[in-house]
Amino acid sequence: MEKNYYVDVVYVYVYHRVILQITNYRPVSLTSRLSKVMESVLRDEIVRHLDKHNLVRDSQHGFGRGRSCTSNLLEFFDRVLCVLYQTTCTALLILCL
Repeated sequence: MEKNYYVDVVYVYVYHRVILQITNYRPVSLTSRLSKVMESVLRDEIVRHLDKHNLVRDSQHGFGRGRSCTSNLLEFFDRVLCVLYQTTCTALLILCL
């Protein structure tokens, strides 16, 4: 007998507020603990593999340890300031994708 598992979100009422307003409810995930643990283990193994084989460049930020979006901005501003202090012509192109 095969069991079908699914993920569902239940909205829980925040007490002492108007019941008819949707903003007074907060979502609660019903994903099982086992699937959350498996997801964490799988992510750790993928990141370990990428680090071991040097498949992620140092310029990539946002998902690895010690490489946050904030560190990306700091590194970017550091490079911009270094170029501005030099007496060279500089152009900057920013793309939002």
